[in-house]
Amino acid sequence: MGDDTHLSMSDRRRFHIFLEMGLSMTEIVKRLSKHRSALYREPDRNKAEGAYLPGVAQEKTEMRAKQKRLSKIEILLRIYVHNAHPYQNKALSIQVFPSTYATHRPKTYSTQH
Repeated sequence: MGDDTHLSMSDRRRFHIFLEMGLSMTEIVKRLSKHRSALYREPDRNKAEGAYLPGVAQEKTEMRAKQKRLSKIEILLRIYVHNAHPYQNKALSIQVFPSTYATHRPKTYSTQH
């Protein structure tokens, strides 16, 4: 059956046609012989201006494939550095964890018993 998680341009064209025909996602999964999670994610990941277009979907997929991905060790190192010095590494924390820096507050302890 081949790769059932990746869609080719031909698969994307057929997927678009099936959507336009009003077929259910279950029926589209059967006709394309692809994994259901790959097809369920496809419209949301690759739509442009609210519509799914196969050409745009292919371009977006190719762009994501070209982007540099951090390795696990790079991610763990950034987490370690951020946790060791959360206020000195503002740019680093924003790059890895956009909401962490904005919501991080030092823990305060009450001196009253």
